[in-house]
Amino acid sequence: DDVDFLGSAATLIASAIEQRRFHDALVDSSASLRELFDSANDLIQAVSPEGQFQFVNRSWKRTLGFGDHDVAQMRAEEIVHPASLTVFRKAWKGAARGGQPTPIEFGVLASDGHLITLEGAMTARFDEGRHVSTRGFFRDVTERNIAESALREREQHFRALLENALDIVIATDPQGTITYASPSVQRILGYLPADLVDSSFLERVQTEDAEGLREVFRRGVEVSAGPQTVTCRYANQTGQMRTLEAHMDALLGDAGVAGFVIHARDITDRAQLESELAHSQKMEAVGRLAGGVAHDFNNILTALGGYAELVLDSLPPGDPNLKSMEEILKASERAALLTRQLLTFSRKQVI
Repeated sequence: DDVDFLGSAATLIASAIEQRRFHDALVDSSASLRELFDSANDLIQAVSPEGQFQFVNRSWKRTLGFGDHDVAQMRAEEIVHPASLTVFRKAWKGAARGGQPTPIEFGVLASDGHLITLEGAMTARFDEGRHVSTRGFFRDVTERNIAESALREREQHFRALLENALDIVIATDPQGTITYASPSVQRILGYLPADLVDSSFLERVQTEDAEGLREVFRRGVEVSAGPQTVTCRYANQTGQMRTLEAHMDALLGDAGVAGFVIHARDITDRAQLESELAHSQKMEAVGRLAGGVAHDFNNILTALGGYAELVLDSLPPGDPNLKSMEEILKASERAALLTRQLLTFSRKQVI
């Protein structure tokens, strides 16, 4: 009997030792896991089905500014921003049903009242089919969202500038295929922006101008040249050629030139006025030259006519040279008339 008792006691002692070791290992594992969660940069929380916090890590407390006493007294919904309550409750219910983690982005109020935006997921833990905890793993994305919002505002600002620009704005790839056309192309050239996208910018350029423009594209890709200004004739929607003054600049990417931005202005009317001005200046120069020549020629004709009259007056009637001198005098008078016409022309041309 004593032997059986001692055997049973030894078995119980061995079982107790084993259970103690298992308990100690479980405690060590739990402590290690808690330390792992506590040292994480993300915000980690565990909340009971009733909404009470069971655990929050150091990052959670540091980010939101709450102490252990505050956490023990709060329910999870109390720190959720009113605008995010519906989203939070929907994610909470989704997590409580089990399955895949429920993604969520929502706002919370820190201890000082300022808004913090968290992004992450919630997942439920079950024990023998009973919901015992909802765990949340979140990241503070407040600064990221502020930066994204500022970027969207900047994009909207520049898009508004592009869409209301008086000039044409076109973006192309390195080969000159149009990837963007501003709405102003419809007002200036008659095309819808979509009509130009995916077509070559050179496709509608006058043949005589296309080769030079093609060289500008090629040179811009090869040497990343600075902004260049070119003038070309471009067909509008009706086929009429319009003169464009285009400022081209390369868009640089990681691998070199990613494309070009073209700011183009319709200068057809200005070019016509410049042509008319050049013609007017040319005619003015011709007029000045004609006036100078006519003035000098008129002086010669005056002397010629005067001498012809003197000779004519000195010839006796019936002189064989009389008729010839009369013809000379008539010719000088016709030349004088032509000279006066030239002088009149020159006065009309000189501004």
